[in-house]
Formats: sequence, structure tokens, C-alpha cells
Amino acid sequence: MGSLRLAFSLIRIPRLFATLFLLPILLSIALVYIQLVLTGILLKVTPTDADDVEQHYKQAKELNLSRRILYGDSKRLAPLKICRWVLRPTATHPEQEAPPGPECAPDRLDIAIQVKEPASFEAEEYRRIFEGNVERLHICRSCHPDLIITNADDSPRIDSYSLQALLVLSLVTFNDDVHAQYIAARQGYDRIRRLLGEIYFHAKDLRHPVKLNDLETSLALIFNIAFLIVISLWLALKAHRRVLDYFVRNGALLPMVAASGKNNFYSAIWILTLLRVAAFLSAAGPLTYYGFISIINKQKLQNFLGNDPLEFVLWALAIGASLSLATLVASIADLKHRRHIMTVVYRYIPLLVCFLGAILWLATLLFDQRIFGWLRTLIAALPVMGIAPVLVAPVFKPQLEVLVTHTLLTAGIMAVMLKQNARWFAAHLEEL
Repeated sequence: MGSLRLAFSLIRIPRLFATLFLLPILLSIALVYIQLVLTGILLKVTPTDADDVEQHYKQAKELNLSRRILYGDSKRLAPLKICRWVLRPTATHPEQEAPPGPECAPDRLDIAIQVKEPASFEAEEYRRIFEGNVERLHICRSCHPDLIITNADDSPRIDSYSLQALLVLSLVTFNDDVHAQYIAARQGYDRIRRLLGEIYFHAKDLRHPVKLNDLETSLALIFNIAFLIVISLWLALKAHRRVLDYFVRNGALLPMVAASGKNNFYSAIWILTLLRVAAFLSAAGPLTYYGFISIINKQKLQNFLGNDPLEFVLWALAIGASLSLATLVASIADLKHRRHIMTVVYRYIPLLVCFLGAILWLATLLFDQRIFGWLRTLIAALPVMGIAPVLVAPVFKPQLEVLVTHTLLTAGIMAVMLKQNARWFAAHLEEL
């Protein structure tokens, strides 16, 4: 009870409250919102079949931002005018190159192809590339708009002299001929996919086969949930240090610890940490949930969550425990920052173990012997080493006992480390 009273007393300090809760949480919620928007854009603009490709191309072609910036209108331009420059002698220059007529008056946003013989150069391929995106294509020896193609006969080169010219060049991706070929290829791929149907991957240690057709959506969901958890733990780690820094800067750390007791003070820090994370999740959790509903097909979302709510709860507990252990280890490294060897051990060794566990787990998927299935199960059940397999558990569905074992082992290690860390904290206050 003493630690709870101390924690709520610390919350009532205005500056500490703003530092711990208000500004960081608002910033973190903004990051979660941006992440959801980017995920929604990625999933919506990624075509799934030939019809989607065709629709996206039409929208991008008719509602083109680059054309709106350059010409004030997003619609395609009038048919391209090809201007072959001619030599017209003048009083000062016996061989002065000039456009053939007033309709070919040069403009900076035109494109020029500089060749030795403008009259005989075949420009049909270039016309098909720039049709609808450029007003005039000049074929000349030395004319100079902002976008120039030289050595067009053998080794072409493009020189751009303005950012507007680069925008003009970006419009060549909207090419009807190339797009028609891409649509035909995509239709062929769609026929193959319809003939093959749903694709599942089986492994001996998995409860259910992995549906590869929905892999992109599942990984997007996992990434967003992991991002939410990482922000929560980042807030936890910063809270743990900022409380200490606040009292160290004011010279009040040792008096506070002496007045409240070492165990009560250290426990109060972790209570503040949990309150900070709870405040963030209470705001970001509903935002993430409703964001998923709005950007992801309900059936795909149901496939990800599974028919059994217990499965999702166990996964959330396992990944939360794993990343909480990582945060605890990072906080220990932060407390022991004056001891460089210990900082390196606590900060980098767990990352190395996690990385090796992920590599080894992926490598075992190459073999179908039962012993490798057992090895995958063992890796996933181990704390730290099994973070990556646990993270992708909604896709590669391990046995539920694996998630329970991972959570319990991780919680046990956390309890031991918290107890040892509290003792170290009590004995080394002067090092903080």
C-alpha cells in the first residue's frame, strides 16, 4: 500500500505528470494513427487481381497529381505534337535551327530529342511513350527545353534541368501499351490462381496449416500490433528512467528513498510505468481496433483472430510478456550505464539471442522430419529466443501449450530479474 500511495502522490506533481503521461502519450497516439493510415493506404492500393489493377490505373491516369501540378488539370493532354526542327538561314547565322511553325513554339515543359538528322529520325516509339503527358516533342540538333534526350540512336541519355522536368518524366509510367501488356499478364496469373485455389503450408508442429493467400494481410496486422506493443514498452522504459532523472536533477532521490523506503520507491516506479502504459493502451487500443475494422476485410480479420478468442488472448499475453522482458532487460542496462561491460551484456546479448532464434526457427522449416518440428516447438517456448516465432504465431499457429509455456517461463524470469534488480537498485543509488 505504501508504494501505491507514493505512486499516486508522484502523479500529482504537474511537471512529472506532463512528462510521464500527457505529451508522450499524445505523441504515441499520433504515431499509431499515422501507422494505421499508412497500413490502410498500402493494403488498399495493392492490387489483388487484374480488375483492381485496371481500376487503379484508370484512377491514377485520370486523377494525376503530377499533371495537376504541371498543367493545372489532372486529365490527359491533347494528342502529342511532333515538331521536327529545320535549318533556316538568317542574316547573322547561315544555318539557324528553328521550329517548323508557330504551333511548335518551344516551352520548358516540352521534350527534345537531339539527333544529327531530325528529318529522318523515327520518333513513333517516343510518341507512344509521351502521348497524353506532354504537349510537344521536339526533334532537333540543339534545341533546349528542360528535358533533353540525346544519343537516341545508340545509347540514349536524359538530361533534366528542373524539378518540373522530372515530374514530366515521371508521367511516362502511365503508358497504355505497357499497361495493356501488364493487364494481360495479370489476367494470366489470375487464371493460374483460380485453378490452384487456396494455398496452404503444412508443418508437423503446427495446429493448422498456414494459409498463404492471406499472408500479406496477416503480416500487416502483426506488424501493427507489434508496433503498438513496442510503443507501450518504449513508454514503459522511458517512464522508468524519467522518474529517476527527475529526482536526481532536483537532488531529491536519496531523501525520497530514505523517507519512503527503497522497496516502496522502486515499486512505485513500476506502478507509474504500468499506469503510463495502461493510459496509452486505453486510448490507442480502441483506435487500432476500429482502424482494423475500417481498412481490412472482415473475413480476413476473422481468419487472423481465429474462431477461439482464447487463442488470440494467449498470443497477446505471450508477445506482451516477451517484449516486457526485453524492456526489463533494457531498463537494467539503463540503470547500470556506468558499468560499460554490464550495459553491453544486457543491451546486445538478448538481441543476438533473439536474432539467432529467428534464424534457426526459419532454417528448420526447410526440413520435414519430426525432430525439426520438436526443435521449432522448443525454440518458440523459450524466452527471448522465441520472440520471433511467438510474434508470427497468428500465422504459423503453434500448439497453445507452446504459448502458455513461453508466457510462464518469461514471467518467471521477469520475477527473478525484478527481485535482483530491486536489490541492486537499493545498493547502488549513488550510481544513478
